[in-house]
Amino acid sequence: MHTAAEQQAEGLKEKLAAERPALEETLSFYVAECLEFTFAGEFHDHLTMEEALEAYDKIPSERMNADKCIGFCIEEDGGFVGMYELVVNDKVQRENINSINYFRDALREQAKKWNEELEAKYGIKKEDDK
Repeated sequence: MHTAAEQQAEGLKEKLAAERPALEETLSFYVAECLEFTFAGEFHDHLTMEEALEAYDKIPSERMNADKCIGFCIEEDGGFVGMYELVVNDKVQRENINSINYFRDALREQAKKWNEELEAKYGIKKEDDK
């Protein structure tokens, strides 16, 4: 049994949760000619997946001795959350993708579609295919 004070506290928590706006999360993509030092080569950000794939294909792999990548950025209510690698040197970074709850859970169907697109259309190998 709950005391009257506990019930009142629960009611207030529910009311506050209902009034609080949901966090707005956005996802965009980036392409870096050099994964480790993004300032050392071409870098394009705030892209759609299609734009990222196009930019990635245009960067010649032999131009720099670096890890070319496609990544994604997560922002939450206008604040930066993080940048994560999606593809590095033509290999899908599955472990990295699956370790990020937002990408894995909220965007599961879209991520699956992107993954299939990367592997089928562009011939990009899975990370464990060597």
